[in-house]
Amino acid sequence: MNKLYAILTASLLAGAMTAPSVGQNKLNMQGSALLEEYQAQRAQRIRTIGLKAVEAEPSPLQGAIVVLNSGETSESLRQKGFEVQSDLGSIVTVSLPMDSVQTLLDMPQVKSVSMGGKKRLLMNNARNASKVTEAHSGISLGNTTAKYDGSGVIVGLMDGGMEPNHVNFLNEDGTSRVKRLWVYDSYSTTPQSYTTESAIKNFTTEDRTETHGTHVAGIMAGSYNRTGKYYSSSNATTGNIPYYGVATGADIAISCGDLTDEAIIDGVERIIEYAEQQGQPAAVNLSLGSNYGPHDGSDAFSQALDALGERAIICVAAGNEGEDNITIEKNFNSDNDELKTFVYFNNAYGYNGIYGILDIWGSDDIPLTVTISAYKTSTKTLTTLATFSGRKNTTISRSTNSTAISSGTMTVSAGVDANNDRYNVYAECNTLKLASGYRLVISVKGQPGQKANLYFEGNSTFCASPSGPNGAAVSGYTNGSPDQSINSMACGDNILSVGAYVSSTSWYTPEGKMGYNPGSGFNNGAIAPYSSYGTRFQGDKLPHVCAPGSAIISSYSRYYVSYCNSNYGYDDYGTTSAMTATATNGTATDYWGEMDGTSMATPFMTGVAALWLQADPSLTISDIKKVVNQSSTTDSYTNSTRWGAGKVNAAEGRAPSWPTSHQ
Repeated sequence: MNKLYAILTASLLAGAMTAPSVGQNKLNMQGSALLEEYQAQRAQRIRTIGLKAVEAEPSPLQGAIVVLNSGETSESLRQKGFEVQSDLGSIVTVSLPMDSVQTLLDMPQVKSVSMGGKKRLLMNNARNASKVTEAHSGISLGNTTAKYDGSGVIVGLMDGGMEPNHVNFLNEDGTSRVKRLWVYDSYSTTPQSYTTESAIKNFTTEDRTETHGTHVAGIMAGSYNRTGKYYSSSNATTGNIPYYGVATGADIAISCGDLTDEAIIDGVERIIEYAEQQGQPAAVNLSLGSNYGPHDGSDAFSQALDALGERAIICVAAGNEGEDNITIEKNFNSDNDELKTFVYFNNAYGYNGIYGILDIWGSDDIPLTVTISAYKTSTKTLTTLATFSGRKNTTISRSTNSTAISSGTMTVSAGVDANNDRYNVYAECNTLKLASGYRLVISVKGQPGQKANLYFEGNSTFCASPSGPNGAAVSGYTNGSPDQSINSMACGDNILSVGAYVSSTSWYTPEGKMGYNPGSGFNNGAIAPYSSYGTRFQGDKLPHVCAPGSAIISSYSRYYVSYCNSNYGYDDYGTTSAMTATATNGTATDYWGEMDGTSMATPFMTGVAALWLQADPSLTISDIKKVVNQSSTTDSYTNSTRWGAGKVNAAEGRAPSWPTSHQ
């Protein structure tokens, strides 16, 4: 096996024997888990094909975000032979082989290394509800009337399932509004760059099984308001399609593809660099996220995003887990120093076992005591599978306890994070399946004055009952809640976090009227039930503002529609029978369809930010937050912390430097 990698893994595994007083880990817990998994896979390959054959294999490449110590620069990394991709001063992204990780960690210039992060993909009524129509048609400012459509602004996004040549992104003369396109497809390469109109025109899509990015971009900046067929009732109408977006006059720059943390940072930076080269302000949309992480803006990804947020307006989705019991916050005291909860597996997600990420954060560097156990329902007894209190890396599997575990694994890493001096236990549940009659239990003990935050991202929730949310609670066990369900990406200082409200509850397709079920909580003007919310570790309430996010009609990738037609035929969202509008694009047909989520609300806000940047290109993220706080609409629905400032109001938004508006 690779010697450098063996040394690294041995060093990490040795941490399991170390006392809790051990200092920070330079490598984040997710990276430690990644190495633990890789070590196990490599060992299996050695058993299968032999040591000599494995040693002859090239070491796989991995992306990383590196935080440098004060005063250090990326030149020190280049001198060691590391391939630097994004350089944000004290934060850089690199691509490196696994067997070079120890070399990176050993460098005195390096404060922390974060690996293994990956994010997931989280209109006419909407425009009226948020006064975008008014901004488009003209606002009285002093003695003049000004129309705003985002002209002179670059809008960008990092997403997946892009069709950049959808008619929604073309000018009336057929030229493209998409000025740059970058496609990420692996850790090992810089993106494929499309910098000319002809190159972009010849591009199809990076992922025909997805359309999220095409829909998001259409909300943010789609401009097609010309002839087509659309359904605003049970009968088709031929006329100007009304489902265009917000920043209809802005230029568009797209990054798409692989959604690793490093690719996202690099993709956002390229959009901002292009805008800077053009001398234009930029608004960037990230309808992406994850529920794990410290939720304090200290992780390397958030630090990098914050650095970019000093150069452009970055809007981030709040998340779609506002109804899910995936979080627990516990304050320990002398009378109550333990938290216990069941991890309830919801098999409706289709996985044969617990799948996802369990992430536990302490409030300081004093280790919590975290115990993972199997609860036998017939005897109400616990069998300990692993305990963590200090630095430790281990894999829980059938070999750990063949009686309680049926199949699958859970890879766990624990230690103090170098970026925030907080104790962290990170576990990847790789379809861990317990034997019949057993349930997974997490116990966390802390000292008086400490706090613990538990997050789960995947197909499971926290529950006080071994039989699920509706079962009888076991004394001493805690239910989860959605109260801290805010996207961890939304917790930085220099980003705007966006939740979703309901501006429409129904839509039409060739199959007839579609809509939300009565009693589901989707009421016009109300918060969208799924819209995530929470409190940063520092105490700030999130999201900052809400925008329309439910029953939003926007552009669909024709390649995705074709894929759904060929592979499903019954998909309510992806087939031609589910499309709300169509238009001719040369010899092809382009589509519009419905989606909902904070993924839809966020590009709406990004488009509004572009309108404001058109009015005042000097606006910073701090200015945008002030504008949001001063101008958002409040009403009978917005009296909870889930809303932030309220409902974004494009027409009323103004900065102190602007002329007095029509108010």
